[in-house]
Amino acid sequence: MTTQQLYNTTYDLTNCDAEPLRFIRSCQDLAVMIVVYADTLLIKAVSENAAERFSTPVAELLGADAGAVLGEEAGNTLRSLASAADLSAANPVELLTDGPAGYLRENLIVHREGELLILEIEPRSKDFGSTASLMRIDKAVGNIQNSVATKENVFDITVREVRAITGYDRVYLYRFDDEYNGQVIAETKRDEMQTFLHLRYPHTDIPQQARELYLSQQIRQVTSTRENSASLLITDDDQPINLRQASNRGVSPIHQEYLRAMGVGASMSIAVVVENRLWGLIACHHNADRLVDYRMRQLLGFFGRVLSGHLTLQQNTVHQTNVLANSLIRARLVEKMGATTNLMTPLLENQDELMNLAGATGAALIIDGKIKRIGLCPEESELAQLVTFITDKQKKLYATSRLHDEFPAAKQFTAAPAGMVSIRTATSPEEYIFWFRPEIVTTLSWGGRPEDRKVIEEGRVRLSPLLSFENYSETKRGKAEPWAQYQLDGVLALGNDIREIILVQYQNMKQVNDQLVSAYAELESFSYTVSHDLRAPLRTIKGFAEILTEDYADKLDEAGQQVLGFIITHVDKMHDLLNGILEFSRMGSSMIKPENVKIAALVKNVWADVGGPESDVTLRTNFSTPTLPGDYTLLWQLFLNLLTNAVKYRRTDIDSFVEISSHLVGEEVIITVEDNGIGFDMKYAGQIFAVFNRLVPEDEYEGTGVGLAIAHRIVERHHGQISVTSELGSGTTFTVSIPANLTQRLAKQKAPAFE
Repeated sequence: MTTQQLYNTTYDLTNCDAEPLRFIRSCQDLAVMIVVYADTLLIKAVSENAAERFSTPVAELLGADAGAVLGEEAGNTLRSLASAADLSAANPVELLTDGPAGYLRENLIVHREGELLILEIEPRSKDFGSTASLMRIDKAVGNIQNSVATKENVFDITVREVRAITGYDRVYLYRFDDEYNGQVIAETKRDEMQTFLHLRYPHTDIPQQARELYLSQQIRQVTSTRENSASLLITDDDQPINLRQASNRGVSPIHQEYLRAMGVGASMSIAVVVENRLWGLIACHHNADRLVDYRMRQLLGFFGRVLSGHLTLQQNTVHQTNVLANSLIRARLVEKMGATTNLMTPLLENQDELMNLAGATGAALIIDGKIKRIGLCPEESELAQLVTFITDKQKKLYATSRLHDEFPAAKQFTAAPAGMVSIRTATSPEEYIFWFRPEIVTTLSWGGRPEDRKVIEEGRVRLSPLLSFENYSETKRGKAEPWAQYQLDGVLALGNDIREIILVQYQNMKQVNDQLVSAYAELESFSYTVSHDLRAPLRTIKGFAEILTEDYADKLDEAGQQVLGFIITHVDKMHDLLNGILEFSRMGSSMIKPENVKIAALVKNVWADVGGPESDVTLRTNFSTPTLPGDYTLLWQLFLNLLTNAVKYRRTDIDSFVEISSHLVGEEVIITVEDNGIGFDMKYAGQIFAVFNRLVPEDEYEGTGVGLAIAHRIVERHHGQISVTSELGSGTTFTVSIPANLTQRLAKQKAPAFE
């Protein structure tokens, strides 16, 4: 019987995955199949072997009343079942036929398929006793349940019990992996038979459409692998019928040929389904034809459900344990991140927790323009390539255990990770957390070489007649251990937590910023008030003091003249102080307009304003980095204060100099302003940037104590840092660092961008 007879198309190994098994036009020859219209019981289709069973030609059976063909009692039963929604409870119907040798007892199995009833008539075992069989099943199930308590291998117990009940020569448990390649994980057999234990078989051995049928029909029996062991199904309109529920549906010739190559005469498979996915099969093989009574087959289905329940419970228990542990890790990380404004610090301080969250051996953080590597991790330049690769994917979460296939360049990376998970926590700028796993080199034992299974004969691809199932070892590379779902869920949840923390921090920062804006506005208003209200009286005081000096100096003694001089001097100092207060208050309210400022030109202009060219101080410059990102006006004020400070506190007993240099360190532009002036004791370094703080006597050096505070404020507004080192009598060095990516830093002051 060819596939052309069974289907409208010829199928071989090139297209067997498309073979429409549920529409096969045949039934196994041990059974007779009849398809009738549910409302009339008129026969629509019948298997060819029905002609012998009912001593009536097939042509006469088509269109006949099934009740008349099967007998009055069977006809009445069918009419009562015709409108029933669920027929499973009625199966099997005992069919009694009076013959020369007495009553013939058969099983009549009824299935509904739309408007049709599919009837299967198969032999009924006289040895099957329901009570005894139930007791045997009950005992076997008890043994399986006890194996859980005694920690015996439940898989070994299961196959042993199934074989004891069914009498098959071999029973084994076949488990699918994520790609539906199968592996024999438990086996019991006759001693002389070749073992299949631990061998693997490719997913093509049980194609997708066959796996799908197991989800709707838990048990599949092949009573014989003999050639021509099927009977064609003849229909009244030559159209295929969906036989997905039929127990005796015909067998694919390709599958029969495969079983014969294994030396199998008959087989039965019991599906093990976990969470609506085909987990595996309890497979039974026999060297000769074998039929298991329908009633026993249904009881055996209970084995599959018991094992499915055990596996579901076990997986759920493990899953819940892992989810709980994972949630606790994430909770600890979130708590620590929420207590600081720097998200990277708690993640770096808890590296083990971060990697345990995903079960990784390495990780990388790309946050706030900085990259931190943990454990077995690619280099920074390699991470940049991965960022480009992930950005193109436009995914919040990306996970793979085959990175070498999806991104071949990763094979050459440091540590060459084969597994990777990444989450994107922000998009402006791009921020990521990566987790990595190494490649696992595994040796797989196959039941023969998969590529040796096919031969071409007369233009048709078929199984090799020399098909071998001997152990064949193969080494697999380029794959990491797959990421568990609870790990991916934990990683994704952490990403959401980080976004929420950033948003809360942004809202808090915005609230504080609004308060600062209000405070700065009030301060500026106050400063203008001070400037206006106090300057007028000061000008009056100074004016009258100057009048006294000009008109009445000769009438005052020396002490009086000194008092007048003292008044004028301190009025000038008060005027300078008011100007300093006003300037300091403006530092917090002005908008920063960043640009690439040419350092040499800026320093030249500032030096001229300071009066440096006319002083006895030498200016030295060394600009390795020619530009500095920032607001020109504010940077001008910064250099003005630093250079003024250097000139003011110079030493007069030596050749004084001030040297300004610039260079790039990582992503920071470093500016140093060094002089050989009077210096100061470093124990006062913590006070030098405070407002109105002076480390020198007022009568020796002019100043208000505001200049360096202004410099400090300017650097802060540029997201930078300023520090000082000094030695009393030897000089002082101010070091300023400003981010090279200042524009991006300032952009982050806006609302954070998430996916």
